[in-house]
Amino acid sequence: MDYFTNRLFRPALFAFSILLCLGSLVRTADAQVVCTGNQGPLSDISGDTCTSSTTPGGTSASASASPSNSTATSTSTTLGTTTSTASNGGTATSTATLSGTATSTASDHDVAKAVATLSGTATATAANPGSVVCAFAGSATSTATGNDTAGPTCVGPDSVVVSPAGNCGTVAGSPCAEAGAGEITELSGSEGSYLLSYYDVSTAYDKSQGGYGGAGHSGGTGDALLRIVNAGNFEPVDETVDDLALGSGDVCANIYVFNDVQEMQECCQCDLSANSLRTLSVINDLTSNPLITAESTEAGVIKILGVRPASQGPPSVCKPSTTAPLPLEEGLHAWINHTESMASNQAGFKPPFGFITSTSVDEFAPSRLDAGEFESLFTQCEFINLHGSGHGICTCGFGD
Repeated sequence: MDYFTNRLFRPALFAFSILLCLGSLVRTADAQVVCTGNQGPLSDISGDTCTSSTTPGGTSASASASPSNSTATSTSTTLGTTTSTASNGGTATSTATLSGTATSTASDHDVAKAVATLSGTATATAANPGSVVCAFAGSATSTATGNDTAGPTCVGPDSVVVSPAGNCGTVAGSPCAEAGAGEITELSGSEGSYLLSYYDVSTAYDKSQGGYGGAGHSGGTGDALLRIVNAGNFEPVDETVDDLALGSGDVCANIYVFNDVQEMQECCQCDLSANSLRTLSVINDLTSNPLITAESTEAGVIKILGVRPASQGPPSVCKPSTTAPLPLEEGLHAWINHTESMASNQAGFKPPFGFITSTSVDEFAPSRLDAGEFESLFTQCEFINLHGSGHGICTCGFGD
């Protein structure tokens, strides 16, 4: 899967491909399938399929598919608005989050994909047989319009259009392709709020989900402790008032835990008061309740977003997973220890004598956060909390 597709569409497709909601079906004389409102996957005798779904907070999602073998999918979350129309074998997919507006239209065996977030507007239209048009708009000032019969247009710092591409990858010469090809366009207001590192607790004994490790391999040999410190962010709750007393200094650490095949397994929100230390066990707090129990959590990635609490305390209350984690806040710092056994390179050494066990501590690395990654973290954690039946929710360890 190429970078553009993985970045923009994989989390959204993962979410709405398994959502099953109730709704209404309208059939017309030409066997057209029309979905409106909350809708699960539907099909008619001509092979057309149609999915239209809104999660709590979604404003509008509508989709229609007409003969033959057409597929239309619309997903709306957190005030998003989507419209998908597919005909004559076309595939139209629209996903909108955080007040975005996404519209896709496909016909004649084409593919049109549109993703919009943070009030962006994305429109993808595919009409020429066999073409693929992808559009992404990721900020309030972004507009992405893709059309295989005319040149694509992009407005704003975080907009991408690929038209036509064949696989939603970038195309040389496209005036909009470079926006999503390599450089990360940082989400406004996210500076210093996004941290990440890795964990490996047992690949010296068992294989990870990605296939690394097992008996006799170098790798993790024990629990890892995640320690988070709040440096003290006393930004006023009301930024129009210059009064530091309005802020309690609390910051919520929104934690997202992945295994090493890029699947989010757990997430949770943990409040930290100013100057506090919170300690979490990777084994006991962050990987003991995975969403997909059949997948291993020997190793993977931990991501942390600093978010302003929903209400200031004490104690402060973090925003639930069904609410967009905004505004973002800086002030969190995190460290994790790694206990690992490393194989010796000396000939003739056999386990256990050929291994050196050591413990190190690494600070989480700050990273630039773009709108696509923000949307991915939010929608996957929201799905876990709404549909995981209690699985996939981590715990916050000890501290305040």
